[in-house]
Amino acid sequence: SLLTGAFTWGVSWREGRHRARTADRDEKSAAYHQFISRSLSFTIRAQTLYSILQARTSLTNRTDVDIALRLPQPFDMMKMHDWLAEDFAPINDAWSKIQTIGSHEAVEVSTQLLDACAELADVATAPDVAEQQEALSAIVKQVIHNRETFIKVTRKEVGKNA
Repeated sequence: SLLTGAFTWGVSWREGRHRARTADRDEKSAAYHQFISRSLSFTIRAQTLYSILQARTSLTNRTDVDIALRLPQPFDMMKMHDWLAEDFAPINDAWSKIQTIGSHEAVEVSTQLLDACAELADVATAPDVAEQQEALSAIVKQVIHNRETFIKVTRKEVGKNA
């Protein structure tokens, strides 16, 4: 009976350990997925904002843009900030989770991607400059590169083949 008890305890301990590892991997996978998906939607949102701001500055009568975009009120910079933050806040949440549960490599690569997204927001909302389109294209390429690098790390860590 002592042998049966020890065996049962050993099996239970092993199963519990396996469940804990699976739960950790699932939690990590969810945070990584959130970070990857939100970085893409944020990139699209920032590019859209850039296009809207460019259209607004190219027209002399801002009311025409407000009407064309069916904006009920004149363009509000705080609303623009809130609209852009709708996708940046979940990126920050996922990044924070990665900082606590991610591998060293995932932490480094996710930080690079977060920094690139922040720079994208700066470029997309910067006052009109001659090289702004080139700067936007360059930072979008950087975001995409950092995102692809993070995806490779994610696939390696959650056991998915590239």
